[in-house]
Amino acid sequence: MASAVTDSTIFSGVWQNIFALIDAIADPESRTGSPKWKFAGFPTDKVDDSTAYPVITIDNPTPSGMDLHNLGQNISTITVNIVIDIFSLKASQLDSLSDSVIDAIETGRGTLFTNKITNIRLVGGSYQAIERSAIKVHNKQLTYEVEYDLT
Repeated sequence: MASAVTDSTIFSGVWQNIFALIDAIADPESRTGSPKWKFAGFPTDKVDDSTAYPVITIDNPTPSGMDLHNLGQNISTITVNIVIDIFSLKASQLDSLSDSVIDAIETGRGTLFTNKITNIRLVGGSYQAIERSAIKVHNKQLTYEVEYDLT
């Protein structure tokens, strides 16, 4: 369970909150034994294992800016980018998993706001096909920008 972000947990707090929302997405392959398929980084030991796909990774957040607002009080806002990658052997599966990620974040917007993560925006995306030795992996990347008001 994710908790409120604080000035000392900006990056880990944003990551934990986003991961908690995405972790609720059901495995489209209905694999038995509850195998892990959502990660903080790509599991390199599984890169050529066709049974490991699909995979969702949530990268470490990176700072993208800081603003000082002065409307009777000093409020500093830090802007953070977080990249979510979806890897699948089926190009057609990327859209449904992307929809699931977007839906999870949109329906979790209230929780994010309660945990001090605001102005959640999908600011970019990309697609690529990666040829591996025996498999072709399709990748869709979603880039979100969020804000946190420093206290």
